[in-house]
Amino acid sequence: MLAGDEMRSSARATRLIVLGGFLGAGKTTAILRLARRRAARGERVGVIANDLSEGLVDAATYRAHGLPAEELPGGCFSCRFDALLAAAGRLVGGEHPDVLIAEPAGSCTDLVAKAIEPLRRLYSDRFAVAPYATLLDPLRAAEALGGRGSGGLSARVAYLFRMQQNEAEIVAINKADLLTERRRAEVELLAARAFPNAHILTVSAQSGEGFDAFEEALFDAPPRARGVSDALAGNELAAAAGDASLAWVNGRWSWSAAAPQVAESLAIDWLDALRVELAAQGCRPVHVKCAVLDGPVRVVGVANLLDAACPPSASMATGDSLSAGELLVNARVEGDAASVRVAVERAAERLAANRSAQGRWLSITALAADPTNRFCAVQPVRSREVSETP
Repeated sequence: MLAGDEMRSSARATRLIVLGGFLGAGKTTAILRLARRRAARGERVGVIANDLSEGLVDAATYRAHGLPAEELPGGCFSCRFDALLAAAGRLVGGEHPDVLIAEPAGSCTDLVAKAIEPLRRLYSDRFAVAPYATLLDPLRAAEALGGRGSGGLSARVAYLFRMQQNEAEIVAINKADLLTERRRAEVELLAARAFPNAHILTVSAQSGEGFDAFEEALFDAPPRARGVSDALAGNELAAAAGDASLAWVNGRWSWSAAAPQVAESLAIDWLDALRVELAAQGCRPVHVKCAVLDGPVRVVGVANLLDAACPPSASMATGDSLSAGELLVNARVEGDAASVRVAVERAAERLAANRSAQGRWLSITALAADPTNRFCAVQPVRSREVSETP
């Protein structure tokens, strides 16, 4: 069950942080900032990235920043507890990190009962488990928590969004750098009312604002008592329906062009093309990531798409140009998985035409969660694989 002989060799418990939050909340940026801050203290940091399928932009990004990273596909931590332990064991046994940061899939719920509490009860000699923290996207939260709409999400997915924060011991309102004083005060009040059992903080993973307090809460504060609000308790079917509304498409596309292409510009253009194709399929982007790789492992640019109404933006811009490489794509979209795959493939065709390039899919997989299975609780994963091309 446990790749644990390696763990037993550890001289002291590894600090384990589970940092959750809905799709697009800024977890990757926050993890990279936390890793830099701990490295400045002389500590080693490892990361476990989680998703329904393989080929994660996040894992590639962490490795590009010099962090040892494990990729855990096939379901979220709450349904793959043994796999989480095994991934932690490989990192602890091989890299000996002082701090291990686990990033659950962006639609994952039920983490406290099925992952965090078992770690605290059964493995406290190996892990010093931090209070469970989630990042809250204030732009979505202002609508989804304020009763004025769903923050660009359907009602079913908005429920999943609220339920994630409801589990947390720490709710960190992220992207403070994008907020006016009025909007900031509004979201802080909404979060305090919606999640009265959580420690509410406001931070910016981009600028570092508020990270002293956030880091202190993660490393120095004891776990807080958790209570689930009556509005969210016991409604497993609603949460499962929200999860099942999301399609997950991961792909790897090899391309070449006659002229050098700026990496982050290429990623942004692909996401722009995808935004058009998703609209044509009647699908709504929730969070799509595109990484440009120079060869199989070196990431030279990353872009993100969070909403059909907002243009994509670069989150990693090296300025590197290349005439051939790979695109690594992770698309999290409200809609039918087969339709999302069609949109992803057509976006690549559109990009190739616009950039006078040629390309082929090395792999592409489309998945949709099974709504009859609450968070994969009965089976390790019950997902419907639409298709895969070698």
